Amino acid sequence: MSDAMLFGVLKMPFEMAMNDEISRRQFYQRVQELVARVEAQPEQEPSQWRDMVVVNLVREGINKHKARELADHFATPLAAQRPWVGLTDEEMSDTVADMEVDFGDLLWKVVCLTKLIEAKLKDRNNGP
Repeated sequence: MSDAMLFGVLKMPFEMAMNDEISRRQFYQRVQELVARVEAQPEQEPSQWRDMVVVNLVREGINKHKARELADHFATPLAAQRPWVGLTDEEMSDTVADMEVDFGDLLWKVVCLTKLIEAKLKDRNNGP
């Protein structure tokens, strides 16, 4: 997509960009395209891109602090975002012990269930 078209989409009024599911997805895809283009360029002045995004979001009525947070989020490469950190077996045992409930023979089932839930959350948040 040309720069003019891309910036046209980014300058689109908030109500228009968020009008329906298709508009939101298209807007998100254009932002992702811009992020990919910015990441492909050598890092010279990332603050210019961030400032441009913040100004456009504020112009559309988004709070200045929220706009900065969004710009920073999209500018952060996925690899740099926090990795999943699960509970250790010891932490799980301590948590169960803190509950002061006598699980008896069910303790191992509770730990297995906890591990299954943790795996689902990890998959949902970070992918496989």
